[in-house]
Amino acid sequence: MKKRNVPSRFRSILMAGLAGGLWLGCTDAGSDAVTGPDQQPAFNATGRQPDVERAIAAQERHQAALMRMPGVVGTAVGLGADGRATIRIFLTSGDVLGVPAELDGVRVARQVTGLILARSNPTTRARPAPVGFSVGHPAITAGTIGARVIDAAGGVYILSNNHVLANSNNASIGDPALQPGPFDGGTIANDQVGTLAAFQAINFSGGQNTMDAAIAQTTTANVGHATPSDDGYGAPSASIWGDANGDGVFDNKAALLGLAVTKYGRTTKLTQGTVTGINASLSVCYEVFIFFCVRSANFQDQLIIEPGAFSGGGDSGSLIVSSSALQPVGLLFAGSSTQTIANRIDLVLNRFGVRIDDGSTPPPTPSADVAITGVSAPASITQGNTVDVVVTIRNVGTANATSSFDVTLADVTDGVTIGTQNVNGLAAGATTTRTFAWNTTGRSTGQHTLRASHTFA
Repeated sequence: MKKRNVPSRFRSILMAGLAGGLWLGCTDAGSDAVTGPDQQPAFNATGRQPDVERAIAAQERHQAALMRMPGVVGTAVGLGADGRATIRIFLTSGDVLGVPAELDGVRVARQVTGLILARSNPTTRARPAPVGFSVGHPAITAGTIGARVIDAAGGVYILSNNHVLANSNNASIGDPALQPGPFDGGTIANDQVGTLAAFQAINFSGGQNTMDAAIAQTTTANVGHATPSDDGYGAPSASIWGDANGDGVFDNKAALLGLAVTKYGRTTKLTQGTVTGINASLSVCYEVFIFFCVRSANFQDQLIIEPGAFSGGGDSGSLIVSSSALQPVGLLFAGSSTQTIANRIDLVLNRFGVRIDDGSTPPPTPSADVAITGVSAPASITQGNTVDVVVTIRNVGTANATSSFDVTLADVTDGVTIGTQNVNGLAAGATTTRTFAWNTTGRSTGQHTLRASHTFA
C-alpha cells in the first residue's frame, strides 16, 4: 500500500496577492454526424521517409526563431497537395508578416488557426460510464473519458487529460473524479466515479511539454471499456498503432502522416479525421482574459488532426484511434477552429505504466489505499499562539480499510511532532479529518513546513 504525505506552508507575515481572470471555454455546436475530409493525400511511408526527415530537420533547426515571431503559435511537418513534405506554420491571423516561403529548401505552408486552446467545457450519468462520456475534476467544467486503462498489478484507471482530472496541476492526489463532469450536473455527493491517482504536471513557465495527461483510479463497475453501443466505434484495441515489435513505442512516426483516425468525445461524439501533422511544436492557451491568452504552455512532438470539426470544447481527453483497426494513436487535449491537437499515446501510456483495457482483463482484487489528501493551517499566526491544523484523510482504494491506523502531524522546520491521532478504519471512498492543536510557543519565526503521515499498512 502507498503512504502519501502532503505538506502545508505558513508565513509569519501574511502577504496576499490578487489575481483575477475570466475563463472563456471553447465551445463548438458540432453535428453528431460522422465528418471527415473529402480527400486524403497519398502517402507512401517508405518512399517519402527521407523527404519527411529532411522537413523535420529543417523545422527543428528554425523552430525557436519561428516561435518568437508575433502571431506564430506552432509548426508541424505535413504533406502538400503534391504529396511532398512541407513545414506548416500556424498563425493567429492572416496578416502575420515575415513568414518565409521555404526553409532549407523545404516549402513552407501558412495556415491561420487562431489561438490553439486546451479543449475543456462540457452528458448523462451512466454506470458503467462508456468511453467518451463526460468526466471532470470538481473545479473544472467537463472533459471526456479517454479510455479505461490498467497497470501491471491489475489496477483500473480512467485515462484523460491533466486539465480534466487534475485541474491543470491544481489538484491533489485522491481528489474525486466526477461522472458526469460538473458542467453536466455531476456532484461530489452523488457522482464520484474515481479518485485522482497520478498526473503529468504541465510546465507553464516556458519549458517544453509532451503531454497533458492524468489517470484516476476507478472500477470496472464504474467505467466501461468501450464507446456507446448505439453510436460509438466499439472498444479500442489493446495494441497501440504502429508497434510491430511490441516495445510500446511507435515504430515509425513518419508513417502517421495521412492516417485515417476516429474518436468518440463528450461534445462532438463520433467523428473521422486524418493525421496531417507530426512533430508539432505549439503554444497552447489555457486561460483567456477578454481576447488575450494569459496562461499558456509549450508542447513538442504533438500530432495534428483535421478537419476542424473533428473535435470541440468538452472533447478533451478523448482517445484517438486508427479508423481501420481501432488502435490507439493519440490523446486529444487541444484544438482550434481548423485542427485538433493530440499527445502521442505511446508516450502517455509509458508515462503512467498502463495499457488500454479492451475488456479482456479480469477485474483486480479490491484493495484499500489510504492517503493524506490535505493539511490546512492558517496562512499567518503570531508566535506563541495555539492554532488548529486540519488534516484530511481519504481511502482512495476500492475496499474498506477495516484496521485502525495513526495519523501524525509534524513541524518539519523545527523537527518536532505536533501530535498523533487514531483513525478507526475508513470505508472505500470515504474521507475523514483530524484536528491538531499546534502550540507555537518557542517555535522559530518565518516559513514552516507541516507534514502529515499515516501508519496504514
